[in-house]
Amino acid sequence: MRTVFFAAILALLAGALPLSEGPFAHADERGVSLVGKSGSGRKRVALVIGNGSYRYSESMPRLANPANDADDMASALKRFGFEVTARKNLTKEEMEEAITDFGRRAAEGEAAFFYYAGHGLQVKGQNYLIPVDANIDSEAKVSYRAVNVNLLLEELDSARSRVNIVMLDACRNNPISGKFRSGATRGLAAPSAMPNGTVIVYATGPGNVAADGDGRNGLFTSGLLTAFRGSDLTLGGVLYAASKQVQDATGQQQTPYINGPATVQREFTFMQPSEMTDLQVSEVKPAPEVPRAQPMQSIVTSKPTVAEARHPRVVIETSMGEIKVELFDQEAPLSVDNFLSYVKSDFYSGTIFHRVIPGFMIQGGGFHQNLALKPAKAPIRNESSNGIKNTRGTLATARTVKPDSATSQFFVNLVDNPSLDPPSNNGYGFSAVFGRVTEGMDVVDLIAAVPTGSEKGFKDVPREPVVIKSMRVLR
Repeated sequence: MRTVFFAAILALLAGALPLSEGPFAHADERGVSLVGKSGSGRKRVALVIGNGSYRYSESMPRLANPANDADDMASALKRFGFEVTARKNLTKEEMEEAITDFGRRAAEGEAAFFYYAGHGLQVKGQNYLIPVDANIDSEAKVSYRAVNVNLLLEELDSARSRVNIVMLDACRNNPISGKFRSGATRGLAAPSAMPNGTVIVYATGPGNVAADGDGRNGLFTSGLLTAFRGSDLTLGGVLYAASKQVQDATGQQQTPYINGPATVQREFTFMQPSEMTDLQVSEVKPAPEVPRAQPMQSIVTSKPTVAEARHPRVVIETSMGEIKVELFDQEAPLSVDNFLSYVKSDFYSGTIFHRVIPGFMIQGGGFHQNLALKPAKAPIRNESSNGIKNTRGTLATARTVKPDSATSQFFVNLVDNPSLDPPSNNGYGFSAVFGRVTEGMDVVDLIAAVPTGSEKGFKDVPREPVVIKSMRVLR
């Protein structure tokens, strides 16, 4: 059995406020400003640690999964725009140095993310992470041979990043558990003092032991990685999907414990608007199974309400087949006019689908085959408030972090992506839906299944170019 202590700590430190009690103030002593307003840029930093090669196996057995967990979590966080430092099998001194450096890097940023996989213990209500060089055979040695979680929390509190996320996937079923005089070493302790605006989640209730799982990753980390590839990338959505997978896998024997403001869980999202045009995103592999093409009536279930015959139609001829789309000119007039102007000027011929993420979307319309950016016209105003949702098969404008920055690039949603709709990003949403695929979703799914990798510093680039040969207006 392996315990997973999953702590998602979101401390939204919006101003220089004094601490009133203990190491941290209570969350309700001031208003908490949620994500969406970028006070000091969109810097996202992460520290990922996986400890499995323990040197004193009689007290801390070696663990097979933490190295895999750390690798996979690091890749997932890169997808969400984090600058990731990944370390494995650290000594106590190395862990403390890494945490201190992490605190410096996180200073005044938008988000700081800490992930740990390895052994963990609680002693007298204090939680500890176990370095690989820790020789612990008595309760008295824990405090100076292990790393107290409070060190991390204090660094994050001092850093004053807008959002702090801490995930501890800590193995607690070990030969010394239950042998200390305090007797309270099973599982990890319930949280007490936390930074403001904090959400804490355990893979199971405080004091309990969670299942390890038989696969590549720990059971909860596996659920988390699956949730990261889902359509709801709010914190609450990720936690719900991961928790459900854990409960289903254990026959309801293991129930994750979540403690924190519902507003934070609802409003924090892992996906950044800038990722819609930034190629440096995910390396998460393998991708989920590509969904089969759906009947047309199941692709778009929201607007438009105008008769389909009145909508402009465009044929996109690609190197993998033909895709036909209709455009919502009444619901998204600026976006449609912009797209049609590029079509009529033959701008798209020879460009590629440069970004392919199965289970999310395919994006194109801005790069040559050599990944040189093609000069585009002036950006247009964001029309994401038009009421049309990012559902499977819809076309949407791709933009940067600025709401009104879309030019030639567009993407096709492979699944329903509600995290890209308003009220995300202070009500702007991430993109404006301006059309839908009417024929050729099988071609879209074929494109989604091509092998991808890194090229010229870009990620999720098809190994073999998927070329847009031409586009033409049908009416």
